[in-house]
Amino acid sequence: LYNAYAWYKLFNISRTYNKSLQERDMELMATAVVLSTLSILPYDTKNASGFFEVELEREKSARVANLLGFAVDTKRDSREALSRGALLSELKARGVLAMAVPEAQ
Repeated sequence: LYNAYAWYKLFNISRTYNKSLQERDMELMATAVVLSTLSILPYDTKNASGFFEVELEREKSARVANLLGFAVDTKRDSREALSRGALLSELKARGVLAMAVPEAQ
């Protein structure tokens, strides 16, 4: 999950600040973002049994999201904010899916 968000962050930074980036490089980076997003399991494999474990996971997700520059509401469950579905919808909205090679779309 965090690998895909890191690729997405790198893609956005490169697209914004690297003006000499060629179209083929953008296509390859977009493909890496899409493939790393698709490699996330579509279901939650963690079963937290206690309140402490849930809080620990929430804090960890909030810290990683902060490092990656994504705003997460700490009162909400951060697993919903940083998820495969949320990232896929973000990629569709920003047009990253359309930039990827057709095989990855």
